[in-house]
Amino acid sequence: MLWICKPFQEFLHQHANEWEYLNSTFCNSHPLLDLKFITPLLEYFGHNKVYGLMGTTNDGQPVIACFAEPSGYGRWRLFMPSQAAICPIISDTETFAHSGVQCIKGLLQALPSRAWMLGLEKVDPMYSNFLATQPQCSKLIETLPCSITTSINAETSFDIYWNNRSRKIRKSVNSIMNRIASEYDSCELKEIRVRDAIVDAVRDYGDIESLGWKASIGTAIHLNNVQGEFYSEMMRNFAEEGGACAYQLILGNKIAASLLTVQQNGMLVVLKTTYDESLAKFSPGRIIDYLSLQSQFSDQKIRVIENYTNASENEIRWVTDTRSIVNLNFYPSWSIKLLTSMYHRIHAQFWR
Repeated sequence: MLWICKPFQEFLHQHANEWEYLNSTFCNSHPLLDLKFITPLLEYFGHNKVYGLMGTTNDGQPVIACFAEPSGYGRWRLFMPSQAAICPIISDTETFAHSGVQCIKGLLQALPSRAWMLGLEKVDPMYSNFLATQPQCSKLIETLPCSITTSINAETSFDIYWNNRSRKIRKSVNSIMNRIASEYDSCELKEIRVRDAIVDAVRDYGDIESLGWKASIGTAIHLNNVQGEFYSEMMRNFAEEGGACAYQLILGNKIAASLLTVQQNGMLVVLKTTYDESLAKFSPGRIIDYLSLQSQFSDQKIRVIENYTNASENEIRWVTDTRSIVNLNFYPSWSIKLLTSMYHRIHAQFWR
């Protein structure tokens, strides 16, 4: 296998077509692996030590691609800012299944400086091929638990989905809707899909989030910070092809909650949700979930709704499927993996 390693700006300029080919062929055009998402992610959160890597066959056919950055002496990790919900790496299932060890070693050797470990965070087994090759690569891959994510099968009707939720959930939503009706003249779900209006929707989202607990820890979206700029550009990218929607729950004439989503090729991904904490007694976060799901089930283009969250027990009751998201560490040899594991155990015992 031949490897290419270039600064991410150069990589995006020269190899965008190959990246999109891999995503469409092996990841079903996953929206979070699409360049409409990846490019602004790199532009706003990348730096001059982020590299794009691609492995090809001898005749130039792309097999695997990713973006990586150094994380310490001899340690590298895939580029993974908090705004990315899954690991940005794509590979040919068949090639990796037959040559997994060679792929791992080649990837490590292709990095611009010596690497004895490459970390991958938030690997989704539904769209990654590394876990399937675990038997032959087990000596080189360390698997660590990360989170439980959830999804909803939207190929049935909303009534079927909702009737399969617990009686407690259905009764709770009905009770909240009655409470809202008793205090507000109207309860409306607004859907914003037009490209020129998306920026206003992101600003509205940020205005709500900036009043809540995220503002106190500095992670709230606002149009004047880099997060707001990223979400505005990324949502505009998807909106150009009809693939972005900002949902707003309007109680009376006030935005009570907001939901940012993107969709592509049958998959809708919930990116972020926020609500006005002064209206907490109306559970606006739950109500916008309920009303937006009704809309999403009615959209014949949507087959699955991905939440990409570390789900709580209550959240799991709202979904139809769950799966484990994991972190992986790649090593060039079994001995390095063993030595690293021993170091971590000794370090943990010493600092316990």
